[in-house]
Amino acid sequence: VLQLGSTGVSAGLKKKFNSVTVITVPPDKNNISYEHLSSWFLIDEEQCNVDLLDAENQGQDRIEKWLQDRDCISLGYKVTDLSTFVNVINLFHSVIQQRGSAPLPPILLAAVCGSASSLAFGSQVSFEEGRLLAEALGVSFIELVTERQVNMTEWISTAVRVMRSWDAGFRSHMLSEERVAKKYTGLVCFPHYIGSLRAGKRHGVGLGIETREGTNPFAKKTRRKYYLGTWVNGEKSGAGFVYHVRKGGQQVNRAVSTSRERERENKHMKGGSSASGGGGGAGAGR
Repeated sequence: VLQLGSTGVSAGLKKKFNSVTVITVPPDKNNISYEHLSSWFLIDEEQCNVDLLDAENQGQDRIEKWLQDRDCISLGYKVTDLSTFVNVINLFHSVIQQRGSAPLPPILLAAVCGSASSLAFGSQVSFEEGRLLAEALGVSFIELVTERQVNMTEWISTAVRVMRSWDAGFRSHMLSEERVAKKYTGLVCFPHYIGSLRAGKRHGVGLGIETREGTNPFAKKTRRKYYLGTWVNGEKSGAGFVYHVRKGGQQVNRAVSTSRERERENKHMKGGSSASGGGGGAGAGR
């Protein structure tokens, strides 16, 4: 399992399981070392060895290599830090790019909190937001409290089960945007849209990414606006969440988008050109 995102999952696993073996790999040419966590678990009456690599504070070259050979990827964010939640989208897109034409490995979305009190009183990201994002990405979702090791066992069990289902024949459906037919129905990942299509249109839960015309939404300094919620026949529908991202993802403002606001925006978009375009720019689908 490769853990992406600064979350403290490794520390939580060490506290929870005395059986975890910690292997420290000596520093590389950039003087960066890392830890390997490994342990045996009994999941669904079958023994398995779980090996965890945490990408926190690692160099880009090493992370890119790990992305090529991991059996499962866990994308983590801190519920007390909205910017880490938005960064998950960048991490997911990086996984897509690094895997290229190769099938995606199974992916988990982990909402991580240091303590139960922070989850109750200091949360910046709601459970509903995490659930919606996981549905848009087509991945499993779980909440963790690392200080009290809440759901750490479930996190491991979920990772093992999705890997087993992958080995049993599951493969992510990869398509380039040029190959997505007008009648295509399924999950896609484009630079300006990640989520569900029905008959070639955005429909169901999805994440729309708007930028200035022609701007790469994943460039570090790009200002962008995300809409996370439901779509009907290509238009935003009902209540959702809107995120305005500035300063390379360090400044994030969030608002709840209502049905009335959606109707006004859809009318405005019909009267002019959309910043994101109809289908969202070239990219890989899944």
